[in-house]
Amino acid sequence: MSTTIIEPTPATTKVQAARQKLLDDVFLRVDVELEGVRYDREAIRNLSLSPEEAALEGAESTPLLPADAEQQSSFWLPRGIHVGLRHNPRSHYRLDHEDGVLVLHGEDGPISEVELLKRHRVLVRTISTGERFDQIGSVNPEGGLRIAFSNECSLKDTNEDCKFCGFNYRARITNGQSVYLKSPRQVAETYALAREEGTANHLNLTGGFIPERRELEYYLDAAEEIRELTGLSRFRGTAVIGAPADLKVLEKYKDSGFNSVSINLEIWDKDIFKAICPGKEKRNGGQAHWIAALEAAVEVFGRGYVKSNIVAGLEPKDSILEGVEYLASKGINCMAGPFRPSKGTALEGHRSPEPSWHYDLLYKIAAIQHKYGYTTDQIYNTAVPGRPAHDMFRIQGGEDIDGILPRWTYPVIP
Repeated sequence: MSTTIIEPTPATTKVQAARQKLLDDVFLRVDVELEGVRYDREAIRNLSLSPEEAALEGAESTPLLPADAEQQSSFWLPRGIHVGLRHNPRSHYRLDHEDGVLVLHGEDGPISEVELLKRHRVLVRTISTGERFDQIGSVNPEGGLRIAFSNECSLKDTNEDCKFCGFNYRARITNGQSVYLKSPRQVAETYALAREEGTANHLNLTGGFIPERRELEYYLDAAEEIRELTGLSRFRGTAVIGAPADLKVLEKYKDSGFNSVSINLEIWDKDIFKAICPGKEKRNGGQAHWIAALEAAVEVFGRGYVKSNIVAGLEPKDSILEGVEYLASKGINCMAGPFRPSKGTALEGHRSPEPSWHYDLLYKIAAIQHKYGYTTDQIYNTAVPGRPAHDMFRIQGGEDIDGILPRWTYPVIP
């Protein structure tokens, strides 16, 4: 019996070629975000200011960001891939401002013109307690608001910090530029203000490790304030929490208004988990209980509305994929953000795997997510957006149009 070989049509070949260019841009994004970029920080910073911020800068000496903040802004590649802009004076990538255009250069010369993401005008508005919006939270192009309600993790008190996490170090270097502990009212006012400006159809509320009862009370109070200020009975929001000892309390998070929850496992290999996350191992019933909490959360919030994260680069790739596959099969969306060595941590000076390692992992994770039927809305709803993982998922799902990946935004809520 003979086999008929069907040659691809020119149209099919054209689509595949365009999609490959997008995938190449995702690889570039992975590399740039790991490596960082050289640029004139003050010049780029001034370019990213809105007119309101520029005027305010002329009247006040308070900088928009701490002097040693790594993240200045971000930029778009022409085909729709969004790239985080992290300053690294030793990077082989650099940004130059040429004749009114920003150009990204690599070792072999110019790569592409880029469009700098302008900071949103909401960032200079203030809430009733006098703080500027950007001292409380940050917004992203997809219409998401991220608020870290505390600037410190209590695991430092017992010397049980996760070995990769620079949360407590960053708290020490902010020099008063951000609020140490945001009250539930400050969170709610910031969320309401962002909604008023049309840039907050999702809230990601997170913080450092705190005792379980205090954590629950805080989230319930924040949700109550949000409902009071906005009139919403439910809102598109993710509560980033630790694994509760009593899994029944998960229902309280949903009843308060949150429509999703994130319980970040960090490591799948149980022995590496013990070594890298000593506090999570000792304080929340060990890794087995963290997994049990994730599975119990699916029963409360529903399939696709529970998220976890693995820090990619601290264990073998096969181990990560095993964890992602297991969790995906249980209705849990698991991301694998790249390990980036942070100052002040036990792993400072260590190196993350090569970009090709991370790219291959992203590709395989997106395939798993499609295999188990996750939607783009679910992928964005439970994870901080703007990651290469979102790009990869959408490209594999065929969401590109004529070689461009359209900018995704959260659907408008009432």
